[in-house]
Amino acid sequence: YTNGNVVVAGSANKPATIAPGTVDDETGRHLHGILTVGTEAQTNAVSLGGFSRLSIGVSARNLETKASTADKLKVYGELSIGENCTLDLVSNSAALEDIEGGTFTIAEADRISGVFAEVEKPAKSWKIAYVSEMIDDQPVVTRIDLTVPMKGLLIFLR
Repeated sequence: YTNGNVVVAGSANKPATIAPGTVDDETGRHLHGILTVGTEAQTNAVSLGGFSRLSIGVSARNLETKASTADKLKVYGELSIGENCTLDLVSNSAALEDIEGGTFTIAEADRISGVFAEVEKPAKSWKIAYVSEMIDDQPVVTRIDLTVPMKGLLIFLR
């Protein structure tokens, strides 16, 4: 998506959703995806207006790479998060144990303004963080990361 800005807005009874992933036509399963708005040569904006949702899928570990993956919204420009917006974190696995722990960047932009009013997640231990970097001597939020805890290893010594 490179030729325009994106505005997502719904109502209290009918929220609007943006979801970077896609669906496999044969199996109906969610597939990991990156939705990119703009390019390095052309910046655009994404505005999550009132009563909108950003739905991010997190997949089980890949049998070959042994790693899990998550959807991502990448904006060359500004990502604005309005009031009453929800971040919806969805497990694409029947069992949460199948998701390999780690930190996933789920949104990235030149600048992110606002915060999600609500975060829906399949496990309380999943955490999000708004990550800043210094731009022109000012802290600017440029990333939203999701951390899924690593599975613990218990060692009993006698």
